[in-house]
This record gives sequence, structure tokens and C-alpha cells, in this order.
Amino acid sequence: MAVLRWSVLPARKSRKKTWGLLIFLAGFLTVLHLFYGIFFLCLAIILLLLSLLPFFLKTKYEMNEEGIAVRKPYSRFTKGWSQFRSFYPDKNGVLLSPFRKPSRLENFRGVYILFGENRAEILEFVQRKIKEADATESV
Repeated sequence: MAVLRWSVLPARKSRKKTWGLLIFLAGFLTVLHLFYGIFFLCLAIILLLLSLLPFFLKTKYEMNEEGIAVRKPYSRFTKGWSQFRSFYPDKNGVLLSPFRKPSRLENFRGVYILFGENRAEILEFVQRKIKEADATESV
């Protein structure tokens, strides 16, 4: 039984982007505090932390014959291959979609998987499993 396991930490992948983001946030939060006060500073920190959490925390992926498991420090979920009908790779990862044709709902109902270091292996595994799931469904 084939199993792929890997983890991705986007902040570590591109140190220049990470430092640029941190410097920008420090400047932005300083200006926000000077012009709007402590309440809006605290609100901005909370909102920014929540929105940037996936960038700064490690995500662990596991693909096996049954499906895919995604583990983040704040959430975990598992989905079977039968729930996916198509996939769309890009330079950073692959979107697993529950729709056969492109849909505007894909970004909300699909699962986006970051590649990490093993792009070719992940794409081959995803392609094989989605084709198998499609073949068993059409029978």
C-alpha cells in the first residue's frame, strides 16, 4: 500500500518574503497604533494572526490508498478519493476538486495541497487515484 507523507512550512520556503512580510506588518501596526489607538491595534493583530496562520505554521499531509489527510495545528480532516472528480496543479500545489468541470465553488469545496519538495510524485499519485475513483464510479 503506497503512502506519501510530507510537511510544508511556507514561511521557511521563502525567507525574503517572510522577512518582507514581517517588516511590513511591524510598520503597518506601528502606524495603526499611532493614528487609531490600542483598540484597533489589538483588533488588527488578531485578524492578521488568524489570516496568516497557515503561512507561519507547519501543515502535514498524508496520501494513501483510501484518501488524503491534512493536519494543521488548529484543524485536521480526512477525505476519501471518491470525493474528488478533478484536479488542477499550479506552481505551488494542486487543487483537488469535487466537480468534474471547472466551477466557482471549487475554492470553497475543494482541497488545496501544497507540494513541498516532491511535486512529481504527488501529481502522479493524485492523477492515479482520481482516475481510479472515476473509473469505479462510471462502472
